[in-house]
Amino acid sequence: MISNFGRALDQMQKEAIQMQKQAMMDGESKGKAETARAALREGLDVDVICKITGLSKKTVLELQKEMEH
Repeated sequence: MISNFGRALDQMQKEAIQMQKQAMMDGESKGKAETARAALREGLDVDVICKITGLSKKTVLELQKEMEH
């Protein structure tokens, strides 16, 4: 029984770590998107924004379209 409990705790810890990593990645993506939006508002070239943020051209163009509506 203790062995099962230990395995369950290990699994829970692994899942918690994975959730933290995902949350960090989500936050990083949101920050990059916000930076791209600010750059678009300032009139920067899409290719330059891609280089600065690391976002794909497709993503930056999608953000640009969202801002137009």
